[in-house]
Amino acid sequence: MPGLILQAEPSRWAQGDDRPVLPLVYSISKFWPLARLPAPAYAPVGLGTDRACGGNRMRSLVHLHLIMACGLVSGASAAAAQQSVTLTSTADFQKGNNEGLISTAQNRVARDRITAGTVGAWSATTAIPSERADLASVAHNGFVYAIGGRDIDYIPSSNVWVAAVNANGSLGAWASTSALPSGRHALSSAVFDGFVYAIGGINGNDDLLTDVLVAPINADGTIGGWSSTTALPVGEYFHSSFAYNGFLYVTGGFDVNFAAIGDVLVAPINADGSVGAWSSTTSLPSGRGFHSTLAYNGFLYTVGGGPGLGELSGDVLVASINADGTIGSWLSTTSLPLARGLHSCIAHNGFLYSIGGLADPDIILTDVVAASINPDGSVGSWSSTSSLPSGRGYHASAAYGGFMWAIGGFDSGFTPVSSVVVATIDADAANANQAPNRLRGFYSHLVDLQSDPSNLFIVLNGQVSPGGVVRLQVRVAPDATGVFGSETLVDPAPLGSVIQILGTGRFVWIRLTLDDTATSDADQATYVSDITISPGSPPTAGVVNDGSGADIDSQSSTTTIEANWSGFTASGGDGIAFYEWAIGTAPGQTNIQDWVNVGLATSASNSSLSLGSGIKYVRVRAISASGLPSPIATSDGVEIVPIASAPAGGSTKKNRHCGHAATASPSSLAALLAGLVILASAFRRRMKGRLLS
Repeated sequence: MPGLILQAEPSRWAQGDDRPVLPLVYSISKFWPLARLPAPAYAPVGLGTDRACGGNRMRSLVHLHLIMACGLVSGASAAAAQQSVTLTSTADFQKGNNEGLISTAQNRVARDRITAGTVGAWSATTAIPSERADLASVAHNGFVYAIGGRDIDYIPSSNVWVAAVNANGSLGAWASTSALPSGRHALSSAVFDGFVYAIGGINGNDDLLTDVLVAPINADGTIGGWSSTTALPVGEYFHSSFAYNGFLYVTGGFDVNFAAIGDVLVAPINADGSVGAWSSTTSLPSGRGFHSTLAYNGFLYTVGGGPGLGELSGDVLVASINADGTIGSWLSTTSLPLARGLHSCIAHNGFLYSIGGLADPDIILTDVVAASINPDGSVGSWSSTSSLPSGRGYHASAAYGGFMWAIGGFDSGFTPVSSVVVATIDADAANANQAPNRLRGFYSHLVDLQSDPSNLFIVLNGQVSPGGVVRLQVRVAPDATGVFGSETLVDPAPLGSVIQILGTGRFVWIRLTLDDTATSDADQATYVSDITISPGSPPTAGVVNDGSGADIDSQSSTTTIEANWSGFTASGGDGIAFYEWAIGTAPGQTNIQDWVNVGLATSASNSSLSLGSGIKYVRVRAISASGLPSPIATSDGVEIVPIASAPAGGSTKKNRHCGHAATASPSSLAALLAGLVILASAFRRRMKGRLLS
């Protein structure tokens, strides 16, 4: 589905957006990587130029508007779906998917910082209600989940427990939520955009399970009812799973004969959380179970494991993830310092962590090791960080908000435990790891518009780091099927501008890439402050006059800029909600005054400026009730002539005849010179107007 860029605007360093949240408009956001769009995929209209002054501009703001329910951004009703939806708060953004190096703090989706690659001391936090081993765990939107497993009597459990993450990383009390349909252990789990998955495993009859279960995650952290979706081709256990970029992956494991499986399976995730048909993609070099699989920044990793407990490996394999969900060839990268299996792994902000596990059938490890993730997907050398308080294997782990947890499992005496330990992931205080080529983040989110609109417009607002880029990928799915079609790729995404997505669909999948790999300032992160999706069309632009009335050409005041405008028109039944104006030293700049909301006023002034000589330009845009900005209209500028004896009123009108543009007393040579300067300015500006006409 090709996209249509309606308007672009120059980059700016906005530290926030003071525009009000409109009635009936709510908030959310998203991102991811892309190839450059082929020419037919989207086309500029008017090249995004200023009305009066020309000059192509690309902007550094990114903005979308949407509504959330059970992990989906959704409209409140079919009628409300025809209104814009806005995502703008941390609460909105946390419901999406951090696919590598993303922070959703400070009410924005931002490229995060690489960490130190170490963790602080582990400490005990709230234990799960009873002993569990061979369980699964995920973290999402401020909650940690413990799923299934086997108890101290080796009986498979159907329990699902949830605990809130506190600000210091400790966990609140665990509470039961919707149980699995039947007990199972040696299963795998994954979480994606408000849905949690439980995959395969063994039941109480020692039967291998093929079923794939999915449940929605509610806003309060509880889980809705589990339902079956497309089953695996064969039953398996001690396999590993991960969800990434709209696809669910299952790697390795053991079959009914305890033969190690080398298959890698992938299935697309539909809008309702169900998965499509499973297909095979590039197999592992050899069969393995007891391993960990995870994805980070466009790469899939398989760590450790082996064909049996007596044949464990320290291998680390990596494969690139393609846009269609398939993966490239598996390549070996730096091995673990010690072979292991039944461990857990975390990928977080530039590092891969391996936690505990078994070194052989008789040794349970306490060590935690970490390796940096390189831009090409390979990993650096492994180094030790803070060890677990005691040996732990057959456990589960999760990470969220700068913390990681090890949950349940066997202790060093091979006894199931209920204890949970937490460690802080250390920040890179010395700035040693912020090499620009590692600074790329990915974020995605699913939006439910409640009905298939006839038009679809997207606006992104935010900030781009110097040399940074925002990229946008969009897929839509119709109400009838919920199955996503092909992608629209926009690279780079025009920030603060309107992008039309051709084609319709109730469900909108958005992925953002915040790419600062070419930044000149690693501390200035690219971010998205809000996102708007609207079925309406943006307003048309009007005309801007310098001064409080008829357009003026020059002025002597060095403290005040005034402007007025007319002719902005809303489209369809959508009204204009407010105007914004800005002032700059060039047609595409806002370096004197950033955008200011003036409500529905059609004039504005700023009398607290300190202006040097030269031409200053006023820019105005109208924002519709559905959140879409008009193209920007720019005045043809007012020249500042800071001379004390300039004409009364401090300004001259355009198109006046030479000799009448100003009056000056002949009693002063300075006054005469001032008049000549202003006359020359008026003549020069009039000639410029003739050349442009």
